[in-house]
Amino acid sequence: MEPAGPCGFCPAGEVQPARYTCPRCNAPYCSLRCYRTHGTCAENFYRDQVLGELRGCSAPPSRLASALRRLRQQRETEDEPGEAGLSSGPAPGGLSGLWERLAPGEKAAFERLLSRGEAGRLLPPWRPWWWNRGAGPQLLEELDNAPGSDAAELELAPARTPPDSVKDASAAEPAAA
Repeated sequence: MEPAGPCGFCPAGEVQPARYTCPRCNAPYCSLRCYRTHGTCAENFYRDQVLGELRGCSAPPSRLASALRRLRQQRETEDEPGEAGLSSGPAPGGLSGLWERLAPGEKAAFERLLSRGEAGRLLPPWRPWWWNRGAGPQLLEELDNAPGSDAAELELAPARTPPDSVKDASAAEPAAA
């Protein structure tokens, strides 16, 4: 930052170029010592700025109450059973009014089915997906069981030796360091 002129707070014999200015009155000063002599002006400026910001941040109670009301309504709509797939509205194929649409004989048959515990026979028994491992295609093939595999085929080839020029270069490097 370029100097703003001579410091206005230094003693007459020690005047230095000012590198800072007061944010309130734009008086130039050069050091912490000079800032402290003029510090009440800057401190009042910062205090006014903080208080003004705090006054501006407080929302009126009506805005806060309406924001809380909207948040409560949003939470209530999220908790409705419509999101779980059990909509209570008049959606076609939905569950609304299903019991009322049944004939009296169908209602009695359903209640008998539930009271005897026979409703479980209508659904297939649940089997976890990991129980059906052998049903799908085999993803891994073991080499020991593969036809025509011999242990001799699996032996590793001997390691190749580097050319002489590489050996000479690698031997020369540690000596140079």
